[in-house]
Amino acid sequence: SPHRVELAVRRIREFEREQGWKPKRIVIVGDQEQKSRFITTSSEQRIDEEDDDVSLRTITDHYDNIKIVDPTDTTLQKIIEIANGRRILFRSSDQGFEKYSSEFYHRLSLLGYEPTSDETLTVGYDISDLETEHQIVSRKQIEYLPVILSREIFDALINNHLHEGTYIFVPRLVKRELQRIVNEQ
Repeated sequence: SPHRVELAVRRIREFEREQGWKPKRIVIVGDQEQKSRFITTSSEQRIDEEDDDVSLRTITDHYDNIKIVDPTDTTLQKIIEIANGRRILFRSSDQGFEKYSSEFYHRLSLLGYEPTSDETLTVGYDISDLETEHQIVSRKQIEYLPVILSREIFDALINNHLHEGTYIFVPRLVKRELQRIVNEQ
C-alpha cells in the first residue's frame, strides 16, 4: 500500500541525509492511482487535511528523484500501440467486468486514448489468468489480445496457443521498462 511505500522512501532519504549522500534515484513499481486514505474527525464533523491521501503520486511530489513505473499504464500504453487507432473493447468474466471494466476505460482516458477507426481490438483482462487462458484457447481470433499476469499461465500457453506479438505478458513488459529506465543513466 502507498503509505508503506512512503515509509520506506522516507527511511531511505533519512539514511542518505545521515550519510551526507545526494538523494539517489528510487524506482517504484506500482499503481499510481492506488491510495491509502486517512480521515480525521471530531465528534461533530470530518476534518479534511492536506495529507489525507497517500499515493505514489503524492510520494513523487514530496521526495526528489523518484520514478514510478505503473504496470497498468505500461500495459495500457502497449495496448494503445497495438490497437493502432482501433476501438478497444474489454472482455472478461462477469466478475472481471464488475471489478475492472470501468477502471480500464478510465485509465485509457487518462492516457488520452481516442480511437480513430471503427475496427476493434478486444482485450482479454480478468481477475484470474485462468479466465484469460480459457478465452485464449476458445477465441481463435486475431482481434483478441490477452493480457497475462501469471508466469504459470504464460508458461502453460506459450508452447501451444501464443505467438509473439499476439499477447501482452505484463511481467516481461514491466521488466523491459525497468531495464530502459536503468539504462537512461
